[in-house]
Amino acid sequence: MNKKLIRIFSPITIAVFAILDLAVIYFGYQAITKFMASISPITIFFVAVEIGAIILAILVTKEIFSNGVAFYDDEMEFTGLDENNVIEYGRVKSIKIFKDNAASLVKNFNDRHTIVYITFNDDDKLSIDLGLTTDKLVKELTAELNTRLDAADISAEIKTKPDFKSKNNDDKDEESTD
Repeated sequence: MNKKLIRIFSPITIAVFAILDLAVIYFGYQAITKFMASISPITIFFVAVEIGAIILAILVTKEIFSNGVAFYDDEMEFTGLDENNVIEYGRVKSIKIFKDNAASLVKNFNDRHTIVYITFNDDDKLSIDLGLTTDKLVKELTAELNTRLDAADISAEIKTKPDFKSKNNDDKDEESTD
């Protein structure tokens, strides 16, 4: 079975967890130096907590780098999801990928997540949030989907320009249609 894995992670996530891992290493160094200087119940507790922190840091970092989309011969798997993560190519009618990079002072981080909308042949729909990703990842994912899914409608939209719509204007438009 031919497998290709496209890893999905955010540069922001990598930076944050790199800083956290460095902090764990620094406090591990501090724990060892305190333990070597004087053995007391507090230093033993400090070392025990630091061992737990090191184990946790290793497991979390491993999990971050293991998430992605695994492409097989007849299906794809979103490895970061617990359910609805295996999708057979024959069931897919269309796939739309949306990413918002437009400048805005009112958007949160979750408004900038990459979302994959999958429509199946029986018109069931599934949306998968990939989190904060790069434009390169969206293009790579779209290219791989195009090679794997011949008949499906696959498109990616990376929004780079802001919409200059006022929420008040949208509310007035909705009121006028009633």
